[in-house]
Amino acid sequence: TENVPGIVSMGKAAEVALRDLERNTAHCRAVRDVFDGLAVDLPMTRLNGHPDARLPNTTNLCCLYADAMSICMALSIEGVFVGTGSACASHTQEPSHVLRAMGLSDQAAYCSIRISGGPSVSLEDAEFAAERIRQAVETIRLVTAPEDIGTCGDDCPCFVGTDAP
Repeated sequence: TENVPGIVSMGKAAEVALRDLERNTAHCRAVRDVFDGLAVDLPMTRLNGHPDARLPNTTNLCCLYADAMSICMALSIEGVFVGTGSACASHTQEPSHVLRAMGLSDQAAYCSIRISGGPSVSLEDAEFAAERIRQAVETIRLVTAPEDIGTCGDDCPCFVGTDAP
């Protein structure tokens, strides 16, 4: 037996998604821009990936000398939730295979966080979260020595042209 209510519901959901696609995409980009700003304003932080040709709702940042798991734990206390790799591989503690394929070192991948938003995330929520991320990274850097994280090679794209030591 076909699930007629499910089929009708899926069709209506697709209709609504298409109707709101441009507005939602523009909003997601505005929210993403708040998080992208951390790569400019937070020293030794870099955007992983292309600045424009990517999903409108996701930012991936490498924060040198701030372990991503520590960032996640510090933020969760504040009610802000970020990831350490791709959403589909969140169960593993290995460095992101995607970031590794992009040329990042294990150390850079271990210092990278994924921030996702959506149409329901307000700009105020994004600004709140961005400030909490900034505070968490700065605090973790105060208590983490570079040798605790490891250093990247000169060819790691994460830190080429930054103020990293």
